[in-house]
Amino acid sequence: MALPRTPEFRFHVILRGDGVLGGDDLEAPLKLHEGEIILLKAGQEHWIADRPGRPLLALADAGSSCEAGRPPFQQGPITHRLMCGKASVQDRGGGWLLSLLPETIHFQRSDLDERVWRIVDAIDAKSVSLEADDAVVLDRLAEALFLCLLARATRLDLEVGRLGAAQRDPTVQRALVLMHTMMDEPWTIQRLAEQAGLSRAALARHFKSALGIPVMEYLHRVRMARAKQMLLDGAHLGQVAVSVGYASAEPFRKAFKRSTGQTPAGYLRTSQTGT
Repeated sequence: MALPRTPEFRFHVILRGDGVLGGDDLEAPLKLHEGEIILLKAGQEHWIADRPGRPLLALADAGSSCEAGRPPFQQGPITHRLMCGKASVQDRGGGWLLSLLPETIHFQRSDLDERVWRIVDAIDAKSVSLEADDAVVLDRLAEALFLCLLARATRLDLEVGRLGAAQRDPTVQRALVLMHTMMDEPWTIQRLAEQAGLSRAALARHFKSALGIPVMEYLHRVRMARAKQMLLDGAHLGQVAVSVGYASAEPFRKAFKRSTGQTPAGYLRTSQTGT
């Protein structure tokens, strides 16, 4: 089926069978396997099929047929099952977390912990026979799944509950917006506190309570996460260094190795070869 461009995120959970996902924003179609999840930023236009070259059915037609109990794809035994959803993000803080995400995130089964699959199982069970009040429950389950995927995709290893706590605390959110939108600045906790309108101690207390880690440790994590994505996107070392707050490539290289145990070049080799 073909899915139009929308402002929402979209995700596809491959419950059964293999397939392929493609679109104009993708360099090449992605091969999909059972137990994998695709998260698409900003809901770009794309298509999904059991194999390339299939005629594409419009999403609205596919959805109405399925809701009427007449799945248009089914001929004979069921060989494929997908769970598809979308998420609208009302981000009052300027995209502090979403700024780290690539356009398309392809989660392998090994990338995801059992918590994700418990949520998927709960959604699957609840959607089999919908009752009047089940839509609200499904919304909350889908939200939990989306937050789990965000936490994993940003490589920050933050607990899902803490993401919500950070969004709800305006003092923490102001500091987060500064760090994410001005990552190249030579931030100190004192300077962040002044910009956020707090004392140094107040910012440290609020931040640790919401996210579970100190301010400067979070800043280091988010810088390294951004650096990894830039390296994978082909940016040169000097550009990456300056973009994440380092004066030149050499201090960034040392910080990266302390953080990851690898040089930037070693990280690239490992990511590209999978070894």
